[in-house]
Amino acid sequence: MYPRWKVNSSEWWQYGFLIAALCLFALAWQLRTRWRGPLAGLLFFVATLLPLLGFFNVSFFRFSFVADHFQYLPIIGIITPLSAGAALLLNRFGRWQQLLGYGFCGVLLITLAGLSWMHSRVFRDSATCYRAVVELNPSSWAAQINLGFDALARQSWDEAAERFQKVLETNPDHPPATKRAHLALSAIMLTSGRTDEATTHIEKALQIDPNYAEAHANLAQVYLRTGRTRQAIAEYRSALAIDPRSIGVHLSLAWVLATSFDPSLRNGTEAFLLAQQAQRLLGSTNPRILRVLAAAYAEQGQFAEATKTARRGLELATTRGDTGLARSLENDIALYDVGRANHSGSN
Repeated sequence: MYPRWKVNSSEWWQYGFLIAALCLFALAWQLRTRWRGPLAGLLFFVATLLPLLGFFNVSFFRFSFVADHFQYLPIIGIITPLSAGAALLLNRFGRWQQLLGYGFCGVLLITLAGLSWMHSRVFRDSATCYRAVVELNPSSWAAQINLGFDALARQSWDEAAERFQKVLETNPDHPPATKRAHLALSAIMLTSGRTDEATTHIEKALQIDPNYAEAHANLAQVYLRTGRTRQAIAEYRSALAIDPRSIGVHLSLAWVLATSFDPSLRNGTEAFLLAQQAQRLLGSTNPRILRVLAAAYAEQGQFAEATKTARRGLELATTRGDTGLARSLENDIALYDVGRANHSGSN
């Protein structure tokens, strides 16, 4: 992933690329009566590259304006005339000169094949690929963030924090990068119980983008950790208003409404509707959704349905090997069996 350069009309040297391209086309046009290959190749190159020249919106342009894979098809327009030209040139040589020429082409092909094979190791997995990108382009925020998430998956908190902090250092004026880095750092701070630092990062993310649904959801988690349930509910509602298809926010809000310590905040009916909506959005049965549905049933006094739903969730959690969730469901079932709702207020 190459650096994302800044196009500046006041920089004279940036016009050099356009001038060079026009000169190349002028030369190909002059040669068209003798050989149309160069002109045809250039026209093919430009025509196949046209969608990626900046006249249309391309999502990848958020990261870089160029990429190797952009020229996989267009490069045929360059390789074909060069190969044809080399073949025509070799036909004019004598026998020994032709043999030397063919030998050179063979060595060139073997060398290119070897280099391609060596480079293919970079694509062994996504993490290896992103590390290669960062080595060549340390300011690549997309690669740094993906490496940060890879570290999070391995529970390597310090490495992840270092990756996200690097994004803030190298891309301070790029909002899509900085808001994601602040959000990820807030999640790390929450994991280690540093709620004040988490709040600071969330607030910075919301300063960049007030409609950042994930930041509102993380702020709700901070409020829950610090006992401010009413504010947490408000933040979850804000997140849902921004992103009504967020399954995670549906479930989190439903769980709070079904299990809050404060009776004035509980709303079993709304919790049930939110959990049902999460299930519709997911399109399949999930043990965590079933746990929330069971809690909503219990809050409404429907303990038979709560037990039945929780047992279905327990079966799925056990099948999937999620022992932590299975234990939580067993504790929930023990409450429902004696006609008590889960008002623990925790996950």
